[in-house]
Amino acid sequence: MRVPVGAPTQRTPALHAERGGGALYLVPTVVHVHYGGGLAPLGVQYIKALIDQCNADLRAMGPDLAGIVPAFQPIIGDMRFELRLATRDAEGECMSGIRYHAYDPATEAPDHAAATIDTRGYLNIHIGANQSFATLPAPVTAPYDHSDVIMFGISNATFDTHTLAHEVAHWAGLYHTFGLTNSTGTCGDDYIADTPITAGSPLDCVLDRNECTPGVVENVQNIMDYSDCGVMFTQGQADHALDVLADATLVRNGVVSAENLLATGVTDPSSCPITAAIYHYAFVNCTGTTVRFRAMAEHALVDSVRWTFTGGSPATSTSEHTDVLYAAAGSYAVQLIAYGGGGSAVVNTTVQVDVPNATGNGLALVNTFPFTQGFEAGFALPTANMQVVPNGAPTWQVFADAGYASQRCLYIPAGAVEVTDTNDLVLGNFDFSSLSVPTVQVKVASSMYGTAGWSSFVLRFRDQCSNIFVGEQWGLWQLNDYGADHGADYVPDNDGQWVTLQASFPEWHLATGAELVLRVVRPAYPASFTAEPFYLDDVYVGELPVSTGLPESPMEPFRVWPNPATVSFAVQAEEAGVLHVFDARGQRVWQQRLVRGANTIDAALAPGVYLLRLEGRTAAQRLVVE
Repeated sequence: MRVPVGAPTQRTPALHAERGGGALYLVPTVVHVHYGGGLAPLGVQYIKALIDQCNADLRAMGPDLAGIVPAFQPIIGDMRFELRLATRDAEGECMSGIRYHAYDPATEAPDHAAATIDTRGYLNIHIGANQSFATLPAPVTAPYDHSDVIMFGISNATFDTHTLAHEVAHWAGLYHTFGLTNSTGTCGDDYIADTPITAGSPLDCVLDRNECTPGVVENVQNIMDYSDCGVMFTQGQADHALDVLADATLVRNGVVSAENLLATGVTDPSSCPITAAIYHYAFVNCTGTTVRFRAMAEHALVDSVRWTFTGGSPATSTSEHTDVLYAAAGSYAVQLIAYGGGGSAVVNTTVQVDVPNATGNGLALVNTFPFTQGFEAGFALPTANMQVVPNGAPTWQVFADAGYASQRCLYIPAGAVEVTDTNDLVLGNFDFSSLSVPTVQVKVASSMYGTAGWSSFVLRFRDQCSNIFVGEQWGLWQLNDYGADHGADYVPDNDGQWVTLQASFPEWHLATGAELVLRVVRPAYPASFTAEPFYLDDVYVGELPVSTGLPESPMEPFRVWPNPATVSFAVQAEEAGVLHVFDARGQRVWQQRLVRGANTIDAALAPGVYLLRLEGRTAAQRLVVE
């Protein structure tokens, strides 16, 4: 909710109108659906159902009203206005009131400004990867505000449909019941006489809450609270919203005027031929790939759809939201017929489906843990589960004169490094589905001194059986973080010189064809620097916990759940701060201010792997979105 111009007026609700009465206002509405990548659009029928749910909430017609506590049953309010999808745009062209806007979440943000049409003639609702909020009404004398819209998060649209009525009520001039703030916890007033003073409900539903005024039960079931059981407005709220819509000095009055209803095609609907399009996104898996299909239609509302999926399961569907399983890789025909507006639209397309091989890199599958390798007598590269990527220079090889608790290990020999030298040891392929917290642990040894070449040790991970984990860096250790000064021409001569490095990631349990890469990167060194050898021993891949002999890490400043997530997730923060979310390319894709305690994140991220970090803190956590 943004800062408004003015506030509700303290008033006593009208006594003559039980649950409302009088004129019904209609609000010309355009719904903009922003989609792309793994962020699927909502279908027209689903959006129509959202509008119907919102109107039922506004008009006090919801089935949940019977559960309102007795203290508030007598003052349930009918807001006496409804949303209507506009059938003409600002240029007078025919439309359905629902528009789709594609974008690439990996490279750009949705262009809400370009999509929005005249905010003084239409209520614009944008659905996508955003938080939900609305703008309160301004005077007609205020400058035109192109951002006077409702943003409706895809997670709310999917899981909490009452939120749309909440945001529409803001648009009509209502505050939260706990006041002009987005934070609960402090007793506040919304300036409506029949809504008791409240501190708000932090996503719970304590029906007898009376924290602010002893003996006065608070209206926890009010849609303008943050509770998870809001289903009603009061008569005082309804009266105030009607005053806003009727006030010729405020911008909302022009939106609901008879002239505007005619111009936007609400009272004189336009009709035009329906058009349709197909969205699809694949969730790759070695046992069969699922493709998510969505039917999109414009210019006329959809009455029904029919899909045909050649070679898929199911082979046909009448749902605009359909997931289809393909057992084998190939090219498959798909047909969509969308019926509406007295006609139909046919769309034919072909989808390319990849069903990968869990051993496609040539390594054997491992599903018994732990997997260990100590490089003892008889070991030679490559093996069934380990291979080296040639780089044109001396790289990973067996060393027979030193090791941890043994005399053998792997190493990268010293040598002049005139260009960046990347040394990859590939391990695989691991079916982590039986592990709770897949863990990688190794022993390393190296020498770090003033003129030693600076290098880094990197852990990379990808799942050959999915397009969620596609080969990102998951661990990074700099030589100066773990290397001690053992001088030049170093060879470890006792076990105390070996350092344990460990990485554990619960989200890896989703991987059924995991490939790990142990990478040493040595940048080009000046002639005065020495490229010291790097030693590796005792590789362990398996379940946590594994004793490392190292002190425990300090408590993380926040906790994330669920992980993996789907649409939204929660963050339990030990302190208030700003959360930054970065994608696998290192681009910031979301930020949100956190309060101390539980926070809901409605970022609607596309499937993939993300890094979460609190501003000013070095600790970070990974999040997987399916």
